[in-house]
Amino acid sequence: MDVKDWAHPAFLGRAARPVPQEPRYDEAFWVVPQDRVDDRPGYIATYERNRPAAARRVPLLTDTHLLARAEDRLARVGGATRKEATGDA
Repeated sequence: MDVKDWAHPAFLGRAARPVPQEPRYDEAFWVVPQDRVDDRPGYIATYERNRPAAARRVPLLTDTHLLARAEDRLARVGGATRKEATGDA
């Protein structure tokens, strides 16, 4: 995971590069604050249109989406969700 906070998604897309193969990993993605995406409709689509072909395998997620994915994965392996772990359930 590489966390970015770029206001302009086209510039972020143009800066995207393939993720190095070492160290080995199962998934790779860039993460931006949910507020950036909320403030600029089409943020992720603009990023995707502007990233180079070599970086097509670098998806862009929001921090909210990343946390939801982590919670889903934990739930599948029998772990607690964030709400349960923090007592917010």
